[in-house]
Amino acid sequence: LTGWTLDEAAGKSLGQVFNIVNEQSRLSVESPVAKVLLEGVVVGLANHTVLVRRDGTEVSIDDSGAPIRDDQGNITGVVLVFRDITKRKKTEETLAESETKYRRLLDGMTDTAWVIDDECNIIDVNRSASESLGYTKKELLKMNLTDIDNNLKAEKIKYLVKTMPKDKIQVFETAHTTKNGLKIPVEISSSLVTYKGKQAILSIARNITERKKTEATLYLNKILLEYLLAINKMEETSKKELLDFALEAIIKVTQSKFALISLVNDDQTILTIQAWSKNAMKECKTTQKPTDYYLSQAGIWAEPIRQRKPIFIEDYNAANLKKRGLPEGHVKIKNYLGVPIFEKDVVVAMAAVANKNGFYTENDALTISSVMNDTWRIIQRKNFESEREQNLSKLSMLNEKLNVVGSLTRHDVRNKLMAIKAKTYLLKKKNIENAELIRNLEGVETTVDSAAALLAFSGLYEKIGAEELREINVEECFNQALALRRSVQNVKIINETKGLTVIADKLLSEVFYNLLDNSLRHGQRVTQIRLFTIKDGNKLKLIYEDNGVGVSEENKDKIFVGGFSTGRSSGLGLKLIKRVIEGYGWSIVENGEPNKGAKFTITIPQTTQE
Repeated sequence: LTGWTLDEAAGKSLGQVFNIVNEQSRLSVESPVAKVLLEGVVVGLANHTVLVRRDGTEVSIDDSGAPIRDDQGNITGVVLVFRDITKRKKTEETLAESETKYRRLLDGMTDTAWVIDDECNIIDVNRSASESLGYTKKELLKMNLTDIDNNLKAEKIKYLVKTMPKDKIQVFETAHTTKNGLKIPVEISSSLVTYKGKQAILSIARNITERKKTEATLYLNKILLEYLLAINKMEETSKKELLDFALEAIIKVTQSKFALISLVNDDQTILTIQAWSKNAMKECKTTQKPTDYYLSQAGIWAEPIRQRKPIFIEDYNAANLKKRGLPEGHVKIKNYLGVPIFEKDVVVAMAAVANKNGFYTENDALTISSVMNDTWRIIQRKNFESEREQNLSKLSMLNEKLNVVGSLTRHDVRNKLMAIKAKTYLLKKKNIENAELIRNLEGVETTVDSAAALLAFSGLYEKIGAEELREINVEECFNQALALRRSVQNVKIINETKGLTVIADKLLSEVFYNLLDNSLRHGQRVTQIRLFTIKDGNKLKLIYEDNGVGVSEENKDKIFVGGFSTGRSSGLGLKLIKRVIEGYGWSIVENGEPNKGAKFTITIPQTTQE
């Protein structure tokens, strides 16, 4: 170790042969020999001592010096024992560095991290665990996992620990309780690790509060959309049934226990309760249950009508000068939200909900307004049914269109669909790593797209007969439809209608577009599409044909019926074509040969073509 042989070292001073310095300060270290001779005890070296060998290289050592005594106990010399601890020191440094990295990694995580033993005792935590739960690290290290997880039973927690798989990560959801009693939903990822030489469990707990809120919002938006679409299809339902359905909707989408819907009379003096929740009636023990109330005498619950705005009451039991008190036996009200419903700036109704497990928000008010606005529109349409029935026969087509689109209030529903799609896009962008959530969001987008397609159809249908007929160039009209279909690039197009004009409107382009769409969607092997004409007496036949699979004999009478489809389309395209064609005074049939191609023949009377 010293680099000196015995012969070379003999006679030399100890400091010359045994040259030791402090590794960090580089100062000489006092030889333990002097201390042994002075004190007569065994002496060891301080840490960080290195021996400078004869050739100048250094080696980490530890040593001890012990006195040599004669028979009388007198010190006659010193035994100096030292050894190379380079490897041991390297190991210790590696362990210390590993411990430092482990601690930095653990404390640098935003998720909470827990190390527990097989008895569920907490043996280590990171800084985030202390901060999120409100306990000090010292307090947590005295606790058991069952002290913070009140969501799972202690037996279940211990079972999960005992049955922890050795070769994979165990993932599950639970809730952790903070020091002040707040419950935080978390997703746990646990795996077996070696901690300080013993087997332990490392659990990473991710706060999923926002994810749960997002999932709940997404679910409620989906429920709201379903209710809105259902309400807009309830034209044949009675007013009482419609209001009861709307009541059920606002209870569910606001997560309330009680609700009521009241209508306001024309002079704004009396409000009449038209629908109320079954739970309220079951729990209500009052002997008198009036349905009509003078607005001037009604209590705080009628403030939304008087103030013409939504009223939020977080604590219904708090003192308020506007309260008139509840009759004996009335159901207990914890919190309350009332929303006025307007028609042309006049309050016509009010919907109110109560006893939500949490606080009511502006979103709850908007949701109630959405449901009630659509409900009120249906009620108003019902009020005009008798008047519509007296319309002249020339309005029959308009009546049919109203029946088709009557179940959809396009403007409002389209706005809601766009809002849902925008929120879905933001949720996907925010949760891009959550594959399951992305999959569910894409399902919502598909549903929204389908609803949007129905709105687009109803919009086109409404235009039938609305535009004044004029001369239309068939060749240009067909080419315009072609330009909207990019997928026709590999299909040979033969347009033999140059110079042909007919009396129609711009919906003729929609006719050609839907015919092209039908060929490309259902023709399967279409490589050629041809548009040409044949003179037939005083009529002109405009023929559209392709070389695809055609239409089977059994389906020829069905294809123009709304909703019929052999694929995944809405089945409304050909119905739209037929109504547009008939609106021009023309006729259309499919008379192609099955398996040889589809052939649509449009017959145009001489008076409508040039």
